[in-house]
Amino acid sequence: MKESLAVLGSALFTIAACWAAGIVVIERIGARLTRLERFPLALVTGAPILHLFVFAAMAAQAAYKATWAVAFTLLIVVGVWRAQALGADDGKQTARLGAVARVVFAVIFAAFGVRYLANAWAPEISPDGAGYHLEIIGRYLRAHGFFRYTTNMYAALGQGIELVYAPALALGHHASAALVHLAFLIALATAIFAYGRRIGRPLAGAGAALLVFLSPVAGLDGSTAYIDVATAAVAFALFYWLEIWDEVRDSRLLAPIGLLAGYGYAAKYTAFVLVPYALLFIVWRARKMRPALITGAFALVMIAPWMIKNWVYLDNPVAPFANEFFPNPYFHPITIQDWSEYLRRYQIANLWTLPWEVTVDGGKTEGIVGPVFLLAPLGLLALRTREGRRLLAMGCVLLSTYFANVGTRFLIPCLPFFALALAIALARPAMLLVFVVAIDAFASWPEMLPRYANRYVWRVNGFPWRAAIGKESREHFLESHVWRYGVIGMINEKVPANERVFSLSGLATSYVRPELMESFTSAAGATIRDFLDIAQYPELQARRALIFQLPERAMRRVRLVETARGEGPQQWSVHELRFFDHGREIP
Repeated sequence: MKESLAVLGSALFTIAACWAAGIVVIERIGARLTRLERFPLALVTGAPILHLFVFAAMAAQAAYKATWAVAFTLLIVVGVWRAQALGADDGKQTARLGAVARVVFAVIFAAFGVRYLANAWAPEISPDGAGYHLEIIGRYLRAHGFFRYTTNMYAALGQGIELVYAPALALGHHASAALVHLAFLIALATAIFAYGRRIGRPLAGAGAALLVFLSPVAGLDGSTAYIDVATAAVAFALFYWLEIWDEVRDSRLLAPIGLLAGYGYAAKYTAFVLVPYALLFIVWRARKMRPALITGAFALVMIAPWMIKNWVYLDNPVAPFANEFFPNPYFHPITIQDWSEYLRRYQIANLWTLPWEVTVDGGKTEGIVGPVFLLAPLGLLALRTREGRRLLAMGCVLLSTYFANVGTRFLIPCLPFFALALAIALARPAMLLVFVVAIDAFASWPEMLPRYANRYVWRVNGFPWRAAIGKESREHFLESHVWRYGVIGMINEKVPANERVFSLSGLATSYVRPELMESFTSAAGATIRDFLDIAQYPELQARRALIFQLPERAMRRVRLVETARGEGPQQWSVHELRFFDHGREIP
């Protein structure tokens, strides 16, 4: 129970620090927001500030628990103090939900929210969350800062969201990061509702908030240590600030706009489109370049650190991509090209089937947004309104990068905008939207999904409240839910933490203490894979002269985990490999 409270406490501490940083920004720029708007916009606007502080601490090799404890405590005190200086609601937003909609929506939100909370609070078991998202920042935390991490291409991607998870992970555990992500999901839903009230359409705002909140892929993603829901929250907060700026034309609002636009790049490469969207919108509305230049300067504050980090450590500012233009020994261009090609298609023979795949089936694209989004074309009816046109434009901008990775969760950043457009179209008569939301809730309940979707569709699975509150031990839960968790324990027991382990199959790397190398995540891993192929197939012996020239000489010893029979830890063994360069052994 104490561990569960520590997990929750560290998450709340990090969330409060994000909120406090946002409150300071909101107070400094003099933005007049309603109380409903303050929580989501403060939380999401504070995230880039917090991420920048964590980045600086990592760069200075000062990533210690005491750093977060002292700095965040001071930040929260200042945030609470400055929150008192914010004025009351501006009185502009008076529209309210009807009684029936309020009750129906509240019951639905509570039912799903409790389910999400239990899954986020339980030990982290998601593939990428328990994998590279937390593994990379976990290694940085153990090293107290950045280092030259060349054997995992995911470490080259921007970790803007993961750095917000870092203090929670350091002070709590893996589940703390998932709880922080859940806060972003709640903030996103709240912001959608608040925007609906701002434009005088509270029912559409509430309905759209629930359509996003109930989406099976958003619910699972947002209750794990993934980053897609947080990226969606960043995109919607940017849109929100742009709309407020367009109303008041206060140049001080360009600061959060620029920070959020640049933070999109730091969070996820595919969200780089937030920068040109923000700049073009400002030029279009202001008819001058100066506001766009100011916005661009703030965006650069978020983008430049990640490009510099990759240039210093990996010789490539946009690693792991564009290795043809920035040659380096860490990533094979052909490997990245093959990986990118797979992401553009997965196992889908005909891309015209994607709409059905991502809304109803989900077996190939790892999840569904929900059948209700088959109605998304009705959102075109919202083109009759200015708000609808802008929502659809932003949604299409984010959709423009989707085909770089057709996984369903890459649609999450688009969902708030298409959901709002659809809700605006269905809001009259009011009961029609209430009925659609109620049907969507029924169809999106996790136990209902296998009745129409792929039986293995990615979804919230179970209600692990015992693991969440500590009634079930963390180790027992992980052994029951994490693939080959026993092997992870064997590796941690037998291999020193400062050595490397090579695995041909993926494991939950964030739970592996030694550095785990996989065959496709680096040139070094690909070389070892080729070495094993040669050992197995004598006809490939002629290639040894090339294979044995390791691209990273700093790799002195690599431990290989292989199985003899079965998958039990007692049947696994650790072998040491020795490498040769033109007949001379590399020690």
